Amino acid sequence: MEPQVETTLCVTGGRLDFEAIGDALGLEPTSTCRAGELPAAVARAGLACDAWQHTIAREECRWPPTHIDRLQDAIGEGAARLRALLSEHVAKVAVVIDIQMEAMCNPFLGLTARNVAFLNSVDAELRMRLEIHEPDNPDDYDDPEGVIQDVRRHQELGDALWAWRRAGNA
Repeated sequence: MEPQVETTLCVTGGRLDFEAIGDALGLEPTSTCRAGELPAAVARAGLACDAWQHTIAREECRWPPTHIDRLQDAIGEGAARLRALLSEHVAKVAVVIDIQMEAMCNPFLGLTARNVAFLNSVDAELRMRLEIHEPDNPDDYDDPEGVIQDVRRHQELGDALWAWRRAGNA
């Protein structure tokens, strides 16, 4: 099974203007939540805040940085507008990459220079959540030939990444 990746852009803070955030980014939220809608225990712990989220749905992906690229492409110039809007608020921005994968079927967990520039442009922190489970068919990894094929596939991916960077794309 290929890794399954879901990526979410989160804006959290007090008294956020959800419409203004969506307008600044040029995106519709996939979910919003007001601090008052959260359980009382969250408020008592001082953790209640408004939250605006836009999520790229879970899909097979060996290269999670492409999800950050998709967010960046969707937002475009909205990054500067969001930063200006949030400069008047106490708010945090985060990009959350949620990866579900089988052991021995690992995605690339690095960032490109473009990803880092985007995260910086919206003053976002990056969070990753990994959920690793046993392979659906563990016998695939008892077979030395299957393991060799997996290693070759990872080497080919690494070689392709190296060539791509050398061509000036990172």
